[in-house]
Amino acid sequence: MFINLPSVVGYADSDKIRILAVAAPTRAKVLPNVPTFEQAGVPGVISSVWNGILVRSGTPEAIVRKLNQNIVAILQSQAFAQPLENQGYEVLSSTPQEFADLLQKDTKVMGDLVRDAGIQID
Repeated sequence: MFINLPSVVGYADSDKIRILAVAAPTRAKVLPNVPTFEQAGVPGVISSVWNGILVRSGTPEAIVRKLNQNIVAILQSQAFAQPLENQGYEVLSSTPQEFADLLQKDTKVMGDLVRDAGIQID
């Protein structure tokens, strides 16, 4: 199954599951002995889950910049990031434009996937 790494990292050293690979471009820091799919011989399997903060369209740029500065500072603090990283999360930050670009890219990828697969709402 494909599942978010933090959901299974606590079981990695048990006999309950066997983690075959991670769907990321690089190995997970918390599971350095687990290969990526590409390293395991299955290229092109990349999947990520992310969280982000959105504001209402038309929010003044000064407010967006200030929110971003504060959020980045929190994300970069070890007190916030370390517990999450220990669970298998990769704590990253970006600029508002980088996040907008990610949203646009993911929307296109998922839209193409839905169209190509012929997925329809019942």
